[in-house]
Amino acid sequence: MGTFTRETLLAAPVEKVWAFHMLPDALLQLSPPNGDVQIIQYNPVETGARVTLAVRIPPLPVRMTWVSRYAQVTPPHLFVDVAVKSPFARWEHHHIFEDRGGHCLMRDHVEYLAPLGALGDLFGGPIIRQVLRAQFEHRHTMLARMFGRG
Repeated sequence: MGTFTRETLLAAPVEKVWAFHMLPDALLQLSPPNGDVQIIQYNPVETGARVTLAVRIPPLPVRMTWVSRYAQVTPPHLFVDVAVKSPFARWEHHHIFEDRGGHCLMRDHVEYLAPLGALGDLFGGPIIRQVLRAQFEHRHTMLARMFGRG
């Protein structure tokens, strides 16, 4: 199983950063502008709710349906989405908001298992890690532009 973590200290209180993440279009605002993510069905971030996306994961040329369920929501500090349907054998994304003296340490932590398990990780692991780095680098750059670096 692979893990990926990216964090940024933001010059805004936890509650403000949390409130942004609760907006229906937050994911689109944080996704690269290449149109690889489309929201098909949105539900507010609450435990048990589902969100359906159409995603294109580079280097694949086609869009896939990705359905996530919010497995845990603890405002304003944590929400966890778990893929119910995705190209991954397992995907669990923790969105963590830590108070740092009026600033917010925003941390994305992903635990994943490549398709086809160990074989998929062997052949696709470097590509998966590269895509995750690019996606989350963009996300955290956008957050820093919105809220400032702490």
